[in-house]
Amino acid sequence: MLITDTPPFVIYSYTGVATMPVPFSFYGLTTVLVAFKNSTASVTDPYTPLIANIDYRVTGTSVAENDSRQAYIRGEVTLTAAGMLKLQAGYAVMVYRDTPLEQQYSYTELDNFPAKSHENALGYAIVALQEIRAATERALQVPPGTESSEEVLNAIFATVERAEM
Repeated sequence: MLITDTPPFVIYSYTGVATMPVPFSFYGLTTVLVAFKNSTASVTDPYTPLIANIDYRVTGTSVAENDSRQAYIRGEVTLTAAGMLKLQAGYAVMVYRDTPLEQQYSYTELDNFPAKSHENALGYAIVALQEIRAATERALQVPPGTESSEEVLNAIFATVERAEM
């Protein structure tokens, strides 16, 4: 399965519709999670997780299966009645992927090269890297060449101290 460069999450504004598309590829139904937050929440307020198989169900489309591992090209999240009770119109609902960081495949020496298994292993690594990239893009970072984050924090604190004088 080829993995496209799609963000590992999507945020919907809840309108009362129970079904939301999952626009990214994922490995296993349990790797798709759902969380929400109030429409008046600030940017820094965390999302509240919904509970899989109680508040929502995940289905996948275009299943590619090899070595008993299920890969889905796209899917849907369907809220249950319990999940819908927790939401109000306008709430932000985030559907995101959380892939376990583990090796999925092992090759036997001098065996036939399993091209499909190898392709699935590469796809699995790419979806995990997409999640790491998304997390890195949200993180505060120091400029390249900076010895440490402490150096940057000291410069920020010195600037604040000068401004308060």
